[in-house]
Amino acid sequence: MLITVEIPQLFVPKFGFNPEQIGLQFLGLIIGSVIGEQLAGRGSDLFMNWRAKKNGDQAPQPEFRLWLSYGGFLLAMVGLLVFGIRTEQATQGHWNITPVVRYTQLPLTP
Repeated sequence: MLITVEIPQLFVPKFGFNPEQIGLQFLGLIIGSVIGEQLAGRGSDLFMNWRAKKNGDQAPQPEFRLWLSYGGFLLAMVGLLVFGIRTEQATQGHWNITPVVRYTQLPLTP
């Protein structure tokens, strides 16, 4: 949520974007979310299957999936830092895509 609020607040004064250009900045978040959801769902299932095999084909408790969230929380924090740092490093009036692309490359958690 933070990024969807911060992009218009940061990019309009820094780069002078109009509403259409601001809207295009959200494409990276949308595409990254779709890809991340697909990878996270399959990854979570693989993780649970691995745990079931380790337990002798006994299904693990559903809350065992929460272990995957720790990595997601860390990656989200790193992504926010990268977004802020790259936005700050961008030259005034010279648009730079790296804040948006770097943030969306981080995988999401299930």
